[in-house]
Amino acid sequence: MKKHNLIILIIVIILGLAFCWYSYRPSKIREQCMAEAELNIQVVNTFNESERQQLISTHYKNCVNRFGLEK
Repeated sequence: MKKHNLIILIIVIILGLAFCWYSYRPSKIREQCMAEAELNIQVVNTFNESERQQLISTHYKNCVNRFGLEK
């Protein structure tokens, strides 16, 4: 393999890994956290809509903080 092709391959791999780490991974974590929040037992058992939304929001924020996405 020529040196030029090897450099291009390394750059493509680095860009692919960066995309996964900074874009794909966080979107999947947020998706998972929202699903967990909506299926939380406290949320499911709450009939007051404003209280339900507050519980979902709190659980979601705690989840994304646990994965280190937001502070």
